[in-house]
Amino acid sequence: ASRIRRLPTPMSGFVRRHLLLSAQRPAVTPQTSISCSSCHAVRSEKPAQRYSYHHHCCYSSTAAHHLSALPPTFLTDLQSDLPGLSISTNAYDLESHGKGESFHPTARPDAVLTPTNTQEVVTILNHCLEHKVPVIPFGVGTSLEGHVAAIEGGISLDMSQFINIDLPTDGQLADAYVKVGTGVTRLALNDALRHTGMQFMVDPGADATIGGMVACGASGTAAVKYGTMRDNVLGLECVLADGTVAQCGTNALKSSAGYDLVGLMTGSEGTLGVITSVTVKLH
Repeated sequence: ASRIRRLPTPMSGFVRRHLLLSAQRPAVTPQTSISCSSCHAVRSEKPAQRYSYHHHCCYSSTAAHHLSALPPTFLTDLQSDLPGLSISTNAYDLESHGKGESFHPTARPDAVLTPTNTQEVVTILNHCLEHKVPVIPFGVGTSLEGHVAAIEGGISLDMSQFINIDLPTDGQLADAYVKVGTGVTRLALNDALRHTGMQFMVDPGADATIGGMVACGASGTAAVKYGTMRDNVLGLECVLADGTVAQCGTNALKSSAGYDLVGLMTGSEGTLGVITSVTVKLH
């Protein structure tokens, strides 16, 4: 046993490259100032944030050089047209509406508007179209796509007050579908349907809103048997960028008439219109 020599363990290519890069990487001070190549703004960041995201300072909520996308009188004019509209510029509301559950950094909007009906959405979008203000529909912020980040500023349109569920007065469903507001969450809908013996089967895991699930084309483990969100939406109402209210789809389980506008809006992530109500299949 004394004659056996222990041979050196060969170094893997991955470890060799890692050590080589570590030796060549310049030392980073605990606090360093970097300049954005797009806007040339200088800000201080910790070493862990230095390589985290390209042009991070261009849309971070902490960027001091962020310019508002709202004209000076935009909110006051909107408040005069809609006296009952909830408008918030609170820092906490802006922060919570500038990020979902994704890894993307927070990008705060300039204001959070909370309409309660379709006509208010129409008025808001008309004002935004006139002044070229970006609009981002917002449900409950459970999305992973990063599309709720207000990279260009603008307004976040909080749809949480669209919580109507059109159930018959006797509570008995005549058909296997129901029309709900875009702000109704998945668990709230199934709780309201508990006494009917029917339920909504698309389960993405999070307690997302129905409108958000349509906008993101949600699915889940039950999709193998019941299909994805695209297969469980019969119709929807949405407001286009110019304020036009569009009624898409029918209550028929099978229809081949016209363009598939429901399929077009499903998965559009708020880029084609603001969804206000959805008719979903039940099982």
